[in-house]
Amino acid sequence: MAEIEKLLKNIVMGSVGAVTTVVEKTGDLARTLVEKGETTIAENRETVDGIKKSLHDMADEVVRIGKEAARLTREQRDALRSLLDEIDRAEDEAKAAADEEAKAADEAEAEAADETESEAADEAGDAPAAEAAEEDDVNGDGSNG
Repeated sequence: MAEIEKLLKNIVMGSVGAVTTVVEKTGDLARTLVEKGETTIAENRETVDGIKKSLHDMADEVVRIGKEAARLTREQRDALRSLLDEIDRAEDEAKAAADEEAKAADEAEAEAADETESEAADEAGDAPAAEAAEEDDVNGDGSNG
């Protein structure tokens, strides 16, 4: 009977210990999660503030350029438009050339891979023929017989 009481007492004490451990670990986990959340918010706030500053700077620059453009004469604006059109055409041509080069490089790479596969297949196909020739050479002197 004393053994049963001791066993029940151990079960109760173990349960209390388990509950206490869970509460402690849960508190530690909650503190860790709160700290990580605060850190993440602080880091993101810095990023957002940086983006806001960049946007304000860009907006100021656009306004400055707009004011300068407003002072241009019609001929100067036409010349600027012409220059910008030339730049756009040059960019389009460069992009098209780069796309063509990339396409040609991809095709050359695919062709080289096909050739390598073909050579490997040819070598694999020649191996059984060489083995068969060796088997036919019963005398070992190349006379086949």
